[in-house]
Amino acid sequence: MTFYNRSVAADIELKNGDVLRITGLRVKFQIEKTRDSTTNKAEIEITNLTQQTRSRIREKDALIRLFAGYEGDLGAVLLFVGNAQRIVNDWETPDIVTKIEAQDGMRTVRQTRTSFSYGNRTSVNTIVNRLANELGVPLRQDFNIPGFYDGYSYNGRAKDALDEITRQAGYDWSIQDNELLIIPQNGSTERIGVKLTRDSGLVNLPERLADQEGEFEEALDTELEWRITSLLNPRLTPGGLVEIDSQQVAGVFSVEKVRHYGDSRGQDWYSEIEVKPR
Repeated sequence: MTFYNRSVAADIELKNGDVLRITGLRVKFQIEKTRDSTTNKAEIEITNLTQQTRSRIREKDALIRLFAGYEGDLGAVLLFVGNAQRIVNDWETPDIVTKIEAQDGMRTVRQTRTSFSYGNRTSVNTIVNRLANELGVPLRQDFNIPGFYDGYSYNGRAKDALDEITRQAGYDWSIQDNELLIIPQNGSTERIGVKLTRDSGLVNLPERLADQEGEFEEALDTELEWRITSLLNPRLTPGGLVEIDSQQVAGVFSVEKVRHYGDSRGQDWYSEIEVKPR
């Protein structure tokens, strides 16, 4: 991967199907993604959109696609897909800054309800596939969850049913860039997408994470978990594998969280990941 000449673009798809392509302007962003069913979030700021564009993108639930990367690599590649939850325009003299808050898959998750009943010897896969179809998002990769139900009935939000069934079966699910990802708990997509070294974007020293209560000493008895920072890398995704080679940390790790943050005309252009041993 070649890290020179930043590239960024945004597409805003309106309810009538029109797509507004935004390039050449200052774009700031912060994107947070996790491997669980919590919706991924993005905060995007675009400076000095035209009055016509600002007036057209006020729709809640407009589909936002953000692309970022390097012209010396693959150009601007997909970094986030989600629905706008809030769009405001702020005057920051002499500029007008359009601020967009978006969530990945939020509209589908909050609106989809289902009702069904299955008889004896119904496979877990059958029910999960039905729920995936009702959520209306494509699968990122195939899955195979073992086990059967001796009858199963449900009436309510599809999300809640998917939470319950996957948790009982030992799997996690999430929506990543409007695709449904289902992987084993403490598992991964089984693909090493990135190798991080000093020569391939690794910056700063890896940071050892404390336990949830913030007690570092107690964390010493648990699995090693690390926060790693690299130059912006869209290939880093929750549930994926990353190989890290540094003096402090070496090995293959599962990516639990990702935070991409950047400013096309500022200093920031980084990816921060939280990982644990595969």
